[in-house]
Amino acid sequence: MIKVGIVGAGFMGKMHASCYAAIPEAKLVAVADGRPEAAHEIADKQGAAVLDKAEKLFASDVDLVDICLPTYLHAKYAIKAMQAGKHVMCEKPMALTFADAKEMAKTARKTGVKFMVAHVIRFWPEYQLLKEYYDKKTLGKLLALSMTRVSPRPTWSWNNWLMIPPKSGAALVDLHVHDADFVRYLLGEPQSVDSVGTAKKGGWEYVFTQYVYPNIAVSAEGG
Repeated sequence: MIKVGIVGAGFMGKMHASCYAAIPEAKLVAVADGRPEAAHEIADKQGAAVLDKAEKLFASDVDLVDICLPTYLHAKYAIKAMQAGKHVMCEKPMALTFADAKEMAKTARKTGVKFMVAHVIRFWPEYQLLKEYYDKKTLGKLLALSMTRVSPRPTWSWNNWLMIPPKSGAALVDLHVHDADFVRYLLGEPQSVDSVGTAKKGGWEYVFTQYVYPNIAVSAEGG
């Protein structure tokens, strides 16, 4: 049985908690958030403890720490959890900067813990089927791939952090990253990438990307 602790009791914290409830091999044992009422909303349903600081969770006997905090806090708390010897699941996107992402990966290697970024669409049945068809060439050679991800404006976040580009990375980092990850998962590293888009308040709100692969036309659109 894997004992899980969630850090962050917002929208994704609730989502992850409901998933753990459906996994027989996992048990949610603690939820850490500076807002006790939000933590209780998750924890009480599964008999988990409520902690007011992430550091208290890192010092406990949990096996896995699930980071469901706003994106700008991912690196700081994922690194702290790994340094405490905990395996870490981190919500996507991994981090806001390449430097932070490299430091997270470096810490995982140094501490020897398992570290995973929750790029969920890799596990959705329709994407798994596409991956299987591509790998086995079930329908022949892939000639073209077009991916589109368009979302309502995310107005549901704590203190509206998703609408603050320096904290969320805007649609480019928070939303478009899903398809950027899947394209690379499916096809490997592209020869080059070309992106254009529209920006507002310092963040890219709508993005069109062309991925250059030999003999495959690949594009992704998101916003």
